[in-house]
Amino acid sequence: MLAPVVLTTLLLAGLAISTPPGPQPPGNVSETGESPGTSVSTTKPGAFRDWTRKTGMATFGGTIGLPRGMTTIGIRAAAGYFVADGLEIGGEISDTILVWNTALTSQLMDLNMRAPTQAIQVAATLRYVPLRRSGFSAYLLAGLGPTFLDKGGGVIAHVFLTPGALIRLGGRVHLNLGFRFTQPFPVATCEQAFSSAVGANEIPAHSFCEYGFGPAIGVTFVLG
Repeated sequence: MLAPVVLTTLLLAGLAISTPPGPQPPGNVSETGESPGTSVSTTKPGAFRDWTRKTGMATFGGTIGLPRGMTTIGIRAAAGYFVADGLEIGGEISDTILVWNTALTSQLMDLNMRAPTQAIQVAATLRYVPLRRSGFSAYLLAGLGPTFLDKGGGVIAHVFLTPGALIRLGGRVHLNLGFRFTQPFPVATCEQAFSSAVGANEIPAHSFCEYGFGPAIGVTFVLG
């Protein structure tokens, strides 16, 4: 798949451009005239504090998916708190619109009226940031929570896994690029919510319930 190749390339690029210089040889004198062991640091306060303990983050963005027979477009808001360096617990809420393809709506004229067209998802999340640099960081995000379907579709659950990268835009603002893998469950309950609405199991109206993936893009703000 293309996504893992792209993410691997980003990780290698981040390591190449952000590897810190080696230790200063003993006996050298810093620009301040003091020995290396007593030199005054010129690092700006907070420059490398992102993704460390007692900091937080907030993300606003969107997702796109292409299940069979539809396009899903979602907006999401997430927040979290780092309980240890590189380890964050948090949560997110998203509102996903299901846009049925014209091929299906031409076969089922009342599809948009009867089948679910909106999914509200809430999830508890856990994020691990193994690579933490001032300009580039890589993470792995996992989440689990309920999904509320409209049109009487009921409540199901979903689990997701998102590898991604955080690229500094300026200050403590980052571009958040991820690729999300999602699985609703129980699958049978999810399929029933769609199949019962259209009364046609042979039509892929329940493809929302299948394993899916797609890009997740947003802007992340570091707090604290």
